Amino acid sequence: TTEIYTLSLHDALPILVLFSLLISLTSASILLGQTNKIYNKGELFQTTATVNSNIGVNGILRTYLICDGIKKQVVPISYLSIKQGTQKNMNIEFPLIDSMIGDQKGNCFVQVNFSNSLANTQSFKLSNKINLNVSLNEDRVSPQEQIILDGVAIKEDKEPVNGFITDRKSTRLNSSHIPLSRMPSSA
Repeated sequence: TTEIYTLSLHDALPILVLFSLLISLTSASILLGQTNKIYNKGELFQTTATVNSNIGVNGILRTYLICDGIKKQVVPISYLSIKQGTQKNMNIEFPLIDSMIGDQKGNCFVQVNFSNSLANTQSFKLSNKINLNVSLNEDRVSPQEQIILDGVAIKEDKEPVNGFITDRKSTRLNSSHIPLSRMPSSA
């Protein structure tokens, strides 16, 4: 047997309110672009965000850098207004410098929040390590002898470091010959 139910407007109103609340909870979706596997401090983090809306929605977009469980807001918050059935594409970028992200490093991801929706980027490593590959022009040196160090500085993400190293102290050697493995560093 088939039963037909009819609802009065009084009975249907709570159901309609609940349905509209459920729709508003999923009023926007966020899709984030690809990220690198490793970033070094000092670099520029860049990705894209696409925010879709199935109903018109206005709100605040917030972006966070989360490293080893520590959450830090980055990029100033911005106000978005998206019309029903439309999307907004935007670039999310910020420098990975101490004044912006503090001492964050380790295993990280970026989180974007908007109108009860959130999205996370893929995890990446944020590092402040620089590898120095140095060679010496001599195997043995004498006191007062000038030596030349030659080397390359490479960030953990395999990108070369821009800049230079200066000798901040002079080291005088007290014996006539010191094996390379025991030579004090002067850089």
